[in-house]
Amino acid sequence: MKRSASDGVTPAQYDSWFRQKVAEGIADARAGHVLSGEDIEAEFAERRAATLSEIGKQMAPK
Repeated sequence: MKRSASDGVTPAQYDSWFRQKVAEGIADARAGHVLSGEDIEAEFAERRAATLSEIGKQMAPK
């Protein structure tokens, strides 16, 4: 969930939430719960291909 100070939380609350998320991310990385750059590139290549395919279907004459 994305949060910001405009969500009605105080700056101190936002800072606490943000620091907690950073700590969780660091803990995940240290535990080996990370994706390689190659994995991310492959996932987004699939997404791009699916999007381009959908666009092609929408642009095709009916």
